[in-house]
Amino acid sequence: YVKHTGLNDDLGVSVAEDNWAVSLVYLGYLIFAIPSTLLLRYVDTNIYFSVIMLAWGLINVSMGFIKTVPQLLALRFLLGMTIAGFFPGMITYLSQCYPVKQRTIRIAVFYAAGIISGAIGGILVSAQGQLMSIPPYVCACVFAIIGSFSATSFNEHGYHVAFFIIIAGVSFALMAILDTVSPVAVYVSGCFACAGKYSAYALLIAWLAKNLSGRIRRSLAVAFTVGLGQIGGAILPFIMNDKNEPNFRQIYITSAVVMAVIMFPTLLLRFISTNREKSTAINHTEVLEKANSVHDAQI
Repeated sequence: YVKHTGLNDDLGVSVAEDNWAVSLVYLGYLIFAIPSTLLLRYVDTNIYFSVIMLAWGLINVSMGFIKTVPQLLALRFLLGMTIAGFFPGMITYLSQCYPVKQRTIRIAVFYAAGIISGAIGGILVSAQGQLMSIPPYVCACVFAIIGSFSATSFNEHGYHVAFFIIIAGVSFALMAILDTVSPVAVYVSGCFACAGKYSAYALLIAWLAKNLSGRIRRSLAVAFTVGLGQIGGAILPFIMNDKNEPNFRQIYITSAVVMAVIMFPTLLLRFISTNREKSTAINHTEVLEKANSVHDAQI
């Protein structure tokens, strides 16, 4: 982080401190995702998002005036705490603005816009020569939107999420295998890995926003899921080596394993959802049959 922002020239940040500067943002996000989102129950939406965006900007500007490493670490944690309520809050807000059938597409479009903005922001932070980072995010946007249309058309999210997780897992595995063989193959696999993981995440969030009733219940589920997703960002700096360059092969392997692990709860959630739908359908049928029986008896 400090290498790309130029802070290392002023602060003399060590590798460990640099790792913490990255990790603390995700830790702040993880801790405050649920509390921040619950504030939507008590604070007007306009005020809520305005305060978040204002604080977000002020903290980023304050980064230019820090003098010590503790100040850097404190601001990084505050940044994570501040932005923690934005994404889950927006998902909750969008789920209230659109009917159930439109939520998946709306959320996917919003998420795709975030992917593109993140790519552009990364280019601006990393200065020139980073244009090759754009195609993976473009692929992610295209896949996410196509996946959302497909999930909406078939009214099915679980298997769509699993499909994109498989794409991401296989792509990460190929990146690990081909790491020292073909840079081009690694790059192409990276495009599919990016597309798979972002599409799966967008559909998972939309799945929750679509199926959970009640504003508080939906907010808690989305905030918990989004917050839980920050664990990867919090531990990623510490699985790199202590040299200037990270061990990419280790990162690829770790990512592939994570994709394989999260496949099981995804399919379990799909199984539970299917059984619940069947149970609801059976109960509805029984109620109709009883009502028809009563009606026939009266006739």
